[in-house]
Amino acid sequence: LEHSIQIGIRTDFDHSKHEFAVMDAMQANDLHANAIAAQIRERLGDLPVYFTFDIACLDPAFAPGTGTPVCGG
Repeated sequence: LEHSIQIGIRTDFDHSKHEFAVMDAMQANDLHANAIAAQIRERLGDLPVYFTFDIACLDPAFAPGTGTPVCGG
């Protein structure tokens, strides 16, 4: 888990309950994609990578009806 990172979370969570590094949506929105990629590389180094994308990361205008509404996105 020390090599895991979650990017774009828009809900509240308890940081003390997991070992993931987290860049929430507000932080990610303020950064250029290159800066986000640099933080990923810093955490993962040369390790193999598995990407997964939650449907909630998309703007509902482009994926309507696929997620559960959550206050704040």
